[in-house]
Amino acid sequence: MKKILAVILALLLGLSLTACGKDKADETAKDFEKPENYASVILVTINPQFRLYLDAQGTVLAVEPANDDAESIKDKITVQNGDIEKVVEGIVTAVNDGGFVKDNAATVNLSVVEVKDDKVDTESVLQKTQTAVSEGFKKIEVKAEVIIKVEEKDEADAPADSKPESSSSEPTSSTASSKDQPSSNTTSSNEEHKHSFKAATCTAAKTCSCGATEGSPLGHSYTNGLCSRCGAKDPDYKTPLSQKGGKWEGIYWVNSGDTKMFYKATVFLDENYIGYGGGGLAIDIMGSEQGVQEAINNGEAFLFDGEYWLAGFGGGHATIESVNENGQTVIIKTDEGSVTFTRTGETTLTVTACDSELVSAQGIKVGTVFNLK
Repeated sequence: MKKILAVILALLLGLSLTACGKDKADETAKDFEKPENYASVILVTINPQFRLYLDAQGTVLAVEPANDDAESIKDKITVQNGDIEKVVEGIVTAVNDGGFVKDNAATVNLSVVEVKDDKVDTESVLQKTQTAVSEGFKKIEVKAEVIIKVEEKDEADAPADSKPESSSSEPTSSTASSKDQPSSNTTSSNEEHKHSFKAATCTAAKTCSCGATEGSPLGHSYTNGLCSRCGAKDPDYKTPLSQKGGKWEGIYWVNSGDTKMFYKATVFLDENYIGYGGGGLAIDIMGSEQGVQEAINNGEAFLFDGEYWLAGFGGGHATIESVNENGQTVIIKTDEGSVTFTRTGETTLTVTACDSELVSAQGIKVGTVFNLK
């Protein structure tokens, strides 16, 4: 009788423990609800195992832990829906922080385990996920081998903590620490992938949906500042002065005996003349700091090159006889001499040479920048 009672008690205890375990499992299962509108499911296995529920466009709708290791770090995943690159980066970081990456290396298995929408391009989804995993590990400087496999089945029938089996054909792998991704990548599947290349553009070579490329970009073909193929602007193009017109103003100073003198010259392209005038340091003209301050307060002094200046003498003008523009070089000839500029910007000209007696006795100082006003 004692033996019979002992057996009965053991059975009851076993049933009790089984029920508790079942209740706990049910409780965990209830914590996650599958999104209603998902189109496919990707199983990501890095020891911790996760199911990614994606919509038809490849956006992550939810992340489900698929084994105990994944359950232990699920709360560390900062992004659990939205852009797949950000979601995968969050998973990779959580796996690393959770201590599941050993010897600074990881092996990652990716497989499509469920497809609800026949229009889903499983190869493209896997390629995008593979790239996201590789980039995620690269950011934390971990070498990772990523193996992908297309396996269209209802993943709900598979054990939650099972790892995807190797594909019958050779899997595609990539190393996250490598600097260059291969230009051609064939996904392991039941059917061999055939490339379908989109035409090359100015900035991109022929490209297949799988990410493979062929040839080189066409490059831009600029005419009058615009690409004749795509309409992009030429970053080095400057509108010819004959079309731009306007007035261009430059200020410089030179030594004149024991004093400094400033000169301001303005090129009036629309009116065909260069107007100019000059002056000296405010302290030299006003004679005292108090006088300089009064000039500043009255708006008579202006700050240039770290010093205050005042107009001290009258101006004049030189008639423009011709404007010769050749590439970035602009030569303006006047009745008082010629000045040569380099076109340093769309609205800037920099003096590279000038005849003496034009504007000042030494000519316009080399290096003076004229700005379009």
